[in-house]
Amino acid sequence: MQGIDAFLFARAKYFRDEAARQAAVALGLVHQDTSYLRIGAAGAPPTAHHPGGEVVEHSLLSGPALAGASRTSSGHLPGGSEFSAVAPLRTDSSPDLLDLRSVYSHTAFLPRIADPATAPVPGHLLRLEGASGGLNALDAVTAYARARGITSYAIRMFVSVADEADPPVIVGRVLRRIPRRRLRTVQEATDIASEQIFRLRSGQELHCFGTHYPRRSVDWEKFRGGKPYEPRGHIHMTLRGRAAEAQQHAVSHLRELYVTPGTECHVVLTPVAEVVSVEPVVQRGNSLVSRCSSRTVIEELDRISWSRLT
Repeated sequence: MQGIDAFLFARAKYFRDEAARQAAVALGLVHQDTSYLRIGAAGAPPTAHHPGGEVVEHSLLSGPALAGASRTSSGHLPGGSEFSAVAPLRTDSSPDLLDLRSVYSHTAFLPRIADPATAPVPGHLLRLEGASGGLNALDAVTAYARARGITSYAIRMFVSVADEADPPVIVGRVLRRIPRRRLRTVQEATDIASEQIFRLRSGQELHCFGTHYPRRSVDWEKFRGGKPYEPRGHIHMTLRGRAAEAQQHAVSHLRELYVTPGTECHVVLTPVAEVVSVEPVVQRGNSLVSRCSSRTVIEELDRISWSRLT
């Protein structure tokens, strides 16, 4: 749902998460009689009652509305701080998850296995061995998937400290604000966020959830001098267990994770069979164009047979 073009062009920045959930139902990708673990990365705008921020989607959903239990939360920068604080994505007056999202929602719906004894679990469980100076976890997972021809998958990473003298190193990034106008320089894209390096502490666990699939954004690649968009996946992280310290992001976009010999790191990589991109469009003449980039998405509308999803 949405993506980097909404960030780059600062257009079509807000949408309802219900649209993503109901699109999945209408397209037959998820079924009302099955429970799903929904994980991934999203954004939420600030409102009068909630600070918004970088969202870690982590819910167990079922039924026609795809509702259920959730630990979804967001990370925001309190006034003057360079490190994020965490807030559940709900308010006292609205105990259900807040529905408004911003810029993107990149999540996976993983079905519950009815009987694990008779159905093989479709996933890969990895344990990353730490290295002196730190093993680059995102590089290692990407290389593992590529070597096995897995191009689209959900990522779950669970990290803790085995030796507090040599804990893992985390690089996290949190937006200061949602772009108000089109970004013109890479420096603008850098300055709009707080990227910080910090270590995990004893008693804390780092939980990371994200997705990887072939992403392509012509405008972003041009903006970044040819660099691809999220070639190692889009992953958000949250600290659980002992509360985040003043010099740690509580919730953020995971930019890097370095696994040291003092790190316990497990990864669950689940291949995804179908990937759907939902993008806002507007009709111009006989074409549909993206509301984000203004690029033509579909030409010659009158030659296409359309079906309404209900």
